Amino acid sequence: MKTELKTFGMFGSNEAPVPLQGVEIVVDARDTAALVKVRQRFRNVESGPIEAVYSFPLDESSAVRGFVIEVEGRRIVGRVVEKEKAFEIYDDAIADGHQAFLMDQDRPNIFTVSVGNLAPGAEATVTLEYATMLDATADGVRLCLPTTISPRYIPAAQAAGMDPSELDHLTPPVARGGVPYGLRIDVAYAGASPLRGIECPSHPVSIDLDGTRAGITLAAESTALDQDFVLEIRQADPFRPRVTLVPDPTGGYVALLNFRPEMPVSECVAREVVFLLDRSGSMDGESIEQARKALLLCLRSLRKGDSFNVVSFGSHFESLFPRPVAYDQATLDRATAAIQAMTADLGGTEILAPLKHILQSGAGRRCDILLLTDGQVGNEKECIELVGAHLGVRLFTFGIGRGASEHLVRGLARASGGAAEFIFPGERIEPKVLRTFGRLGCPAWSSIVLEWEGLQPDLVTPGTLNRLFGGEQFTVMARLRAPGEGTVTLRARDGDNVRSWSLPLDTTEVADSDAGLPALLARLAIRDLEEAPRTGSVQTTRKRDGREKRILELACAYQVMSSLTSFVAVDRESRVEGTAELRRVPVALTRGWGGAGAGMRMCICESIDYMAKCAPSSNYMANLFSSKGSLWMDAEEHSEDGENNRKRLERDEPDLLLQLVLAQQADGSWRLTRELAKAVGAKLKDLKLEAASLTHLDPDTAAAVVATRWALQTLAIRLADREVEWSGAAAKARAWLAAVTGQAVICIDPVIDYLNETRSV
Repeated sequence: MKTELKTFGMFGSNEAPVPLQGVEIVVDARDTAALVKVRQRFRNVESGPIEAVYSFPLDESSAVRGFVIEVEGRRIVGRVVEKEKAFEIYDDAIADGHQAFLMDQDRPNIFTVSVGNLAPGAEATVTLEYATMLDATADGVRLCLPTTISPRYIPAAQAAGMDPSELDHLTPPVARGGVPYGLRIDVAYAGASPLRGIECPSHPVSIDLDGTRAGITLAAESTALDQDFVLEIRQADPFRPRVTLVPDPTGGYVALLNFRPEMPVSECVAREVVFLLDRSGSMDGESIEQARKALLLCLRSLRKGDSFNVVSFGSHFESLFPRPVAYDQATLDRATAAIQAMTADLGGTEILAPLKHILQSGAGRRCDILLLTDGQVGNEKECIELVGAHLGVRLFTFGIGRGASEHLVRGLARASGGAAEFIFPGERIEPKVLRTFGRLGCPAWSSIVLEWEGLQPDLVTPGTLNRLFGGEQFTVMARLRAPGEGTVTLRARDGDNVRSWSLPLDTTEVADSDAGLPALLARLAIRDLEEAPRTGSVQTTRKRDGREKRILELACAYQVMSSLTSFVAVDRESRVEGTAELRRVPVALTRGWGGAGAGMRMCICESIDYMAKCAPSSNYMANLFSSKGSLWMDAEEHSEDGENNRKRLERDEPDLLLQLVLAQQADGSWRLTRELAKAVGAKLKDLKLEAASLTHLDPDTAAAVVATRWALQTLAIRLADREVEWSGAAAKARAWLAAVTGQAVICIDPVIDYLNETRSV
């Protein structure tokens, strides 16, 4: 039974009631794709007509294919038209006194709905439908539903040249004390293999699990929209090769192909890695804590022969070393001390300058950049284009926090042939870090080609293949002229080495539901066009014009949103008297953002001051961005939440694996310390006696051998279920033991017995 969304009845900063009454999200997910419906209910409780404008996030691969409005018993279906034409239709309808509805894409992950001429007492329910891909993980899939737009840092020069309405949508007002509307979520999932478990690190949920199917709902009747909703779904056989075939509305069929190429084990080669840490004000609080922890783990995943540097940024950037240095104990200790002292105290998120510096200083040689950020910037396009223009440099990105900007985090990785991970508070960091370093060890393929034998695709996405990692799922979509049998072959080149993987396909079985796959194919193909590298040649204008024409063709043929199209709907039966008052719907401040509000001014005030000087005529925007306007929230209002978060972090039990990995030395060994003895559950004096018995080694080496053996056995016995997370640390340790003892296998049965006895007690 469906219940009414809770209405809080609060007022906006201008003392006018907030017209948005509630948001409901219903997800029908199957295997690696999902069809999502978002229902937004608006009500005008004022005495005159209003225009309600609500900006909200969707994930960046969203293929919005439906826009339907129910108002006063009527159902109005929106259609996709060219953006400027949609604005014209909407404005003309408003001027004629009709109710009109517009949905526009401001960024691939930020959208705005305008409900125009909503009559006094009227209620309108806006339902948008989109298809999206689920992230493949090490043992299943991950679903993320963003719910709020975190305040963005807009560089001053960019803010001065932006259209005020665009700036308005990117930085919607933040309600003091929370928003007056709630959220309900209902997820149905059907896997391709039996489900092993489901976790939701973001919200309390109710889970009904049955074989390959599961139902997930929020435990509370109504929930605040102040953090992403995250589901981790584990499957018994997540990498089984499979193809899904559905009819295509333009003719032919759409195929979704998932398989995992078997990659050869690559030789360990020296790597140059630059760690880029976001220390802007928005990262204050739990985000910088998470980022520091991840960065310390990243450092310990380096190997002998690697070189590295640590660059941190805010309004300016700082480099730990003048240039990348060799990885050894001295540089590891220096970097560790520096990282532990880093705070989110560098101001605004000026990410473009450090990216340029790293890319220019590393020109001509291969290096990998590991970026840790919440991604809350307004110049995503410039950053992505910059990275895409530098061949040979891969970005591996970590999105940090409860509302990381998915478009920047994924876009940078995608443009460079890297990969993205997201670290939500409460999630384990170790598997994400280790998975990333496993990718760093994969070859940077110079050429990846997909060949279709016996099949005839006329549209394939991704159109350019620039990333391939061993042990991970490879996903491709194609439009086929006809179903049939054939073979797909993936060929990759790394220097003189060529690898190929072939997969026989039977595309004769057509699914009974399209699951939104045609719209998703069109949206991803449009993204290929939107993110295609720009050149400075004389053909640039012609290529751009051709690209835009193709985007419009795909968007209109499949009726999906894009950077060049919008949804528009007009209620011709309505007639509203009077001039509508604008009502911007405020959004909730992302939980934990900027240390619970204290760092808020630090993040965006520079661009606001600059814009006030350059665009003084924008009265509405000047008011919005003033310290007295509706964007700002008093720091005290969320200080209690921030303090509770800090207390929670302080009282949480330290993770044993994290303790051990952070204590490991650069060469792979552990030192014999009181902290190490406590972590492994032994007495320090007993470990010292054991070390003294190794008379063939010098005392320091003997102590390190004992400490390392105990650390290894603790990992193997007490953390056996997390072997994938500590396997890299263990490999370094075993290599060190073999080097200093001359033995490939160390006999440590007494240690195992002792640990077992300790555990039983």
